[in-house]
Amino acid sequence: DNNNEEAALATTLEEERHVPMTNITMLDALFVIVLTINLMKGGGAFESLIGIECGGIGFWLSNALMLVWIILVSIRARSYLVQRYYEKQHVHYVYVEGDIQWDSKATIVYPLVCMLAGFFAVCLCLGFGATIVGQLGLAFLMKRYQRNSYIAFSIGVVVLLSAILMTIQGLVSLAEQDNDEAVDDTGGGGVCGVSSH
Repeated sequence: DNNNEEAALATTLEEERHVPMTNITMLDALFVIVLTINLMKGGGAFESLIGIECGGIGFWLSNALMLVWIILVSIRARSYLVQRYYEKQHVHYVYVEGDIQWDSKATIVYPLVCMLAGFFAVCLCLGFGATIVGQLGLAFLMKRYQRNSYIAFSIGVVVLLSAILMTIQGLVSLAEQDNDEAVDDTGGGGVCGVSSH
């Protein structure tokens, strides 16, 4: 039994030395299919390649198909990561410091945190340059003053500034808006970003 565990550990260590091409292929397939669906349905400045009208049944079905595909790939990826975690536990695999142990909890928590971070980054219009400058500034302050409270303070400042700027932008948009032309029966341009008039 000990020889089997050592052989399994050696196999696991060898597998960890290489990039799992099956995973790369799955990510490529995810990207290509999402891109293809988006090209087929069109949107923004681009017409649909197959005649799908924005807001029509084909539009919503293609979005649903894309969402289902993403969820299925995510479930498969989570299943794979949890399975690998238990395989490593079984052979007493020793993790490198800082390596994530993709157990049942981590495969839910980390992706959710990343999705929320991405969502708020988009909502708050944080650009690459602002992020780098902010991180460098925070790292400098934390190193110099040994206080982690700067993180909470900076998050508060960003949220406050974003709220103020979005309010100003909303007020400017309302002031520029011609009620007869820009607002349709639903009160705005809708999901397709154009007026129905």
